[in-house]
Amino acid sequence: MNNLNLFMNKKINQKCIAALAFGLGFLQLFTSAAADPLVQFPTGNAAWTVDITYPNDQVPTATGRNSQRPKRIEVTQSDKARRTRITLLDGQTMEEWTIPNMFVVFKEYPNGGVFPVENNNVEFQIENSSMPRDISAFSWVTPASLQEKTPVSFRGQMCYHYAGTSKPLSHGGSTDLKREAWIDSKSLLPIALKTESTVCVFTFLPLSTPVEMPPKFQKEVAYYKHVMGLP
Repeated sequence: MNNLNLFMNKKINQKCIAALAFGLGFLQLFTSAAADPLVQFPTGNAAWTVDITYPNDQVPTATGRNSQRPKRIEVTQSDKARRTRITLLDGQTMEEWTIPNMFVVFKEYPNGGVFPVENNNVEFQIENSSMPRDISAFSWVTPASLQEKTPVSFRGQMCYHYAGTSKPLSHGGSTDLKREAWIDSKSLLPIALKTESTVCVFTFLPLSTPVEMPPKFQKEVAYYKHVMGLP
């Protein structure tokens, strides 16, 4: 229920929300990485997928306690909204909608309920870190982490190869997490991201159909705006 505090408390001052979100760099969700030109993501109308595998697993993961880990992430975006659809190993799906200048993510859980979740919520950020989908997954990439001076061949493409570490988001985590990335040398779009437990492969696609928010999400967005006094 903590995720609903922002939504349910009608007495929260809107200016406080804006101040809280100022330092989050939230608007970068819909722009390329201007501050980090080593990796780029599309702006405007675009679509991409992230296929996630777990090469260190020794047993099937479609059932049991690991079954709700992500298997595929599908992102479609326009200048007005971004939809993220997450397919879990057990086949269940979740959907998220992000709107520029709104500092919550509207999230549909496998049971069908739609709720606004603060994007600075620690639990949401930890969950998000296990589902790389945008530029935030490559914040650790720096010129110093480049492994070879010239591009290398990876999955049939010439790529810049980076290796480094990122800080854990969970409380009490002290050991830096190993990361490895292959970035297309011409477009600077990511090709793959390797973590200590996953291999994530990115595929960028033309956006064939407009991004259209389903009615149940429209209803929740409208209600949230009403409660918060937003235009």
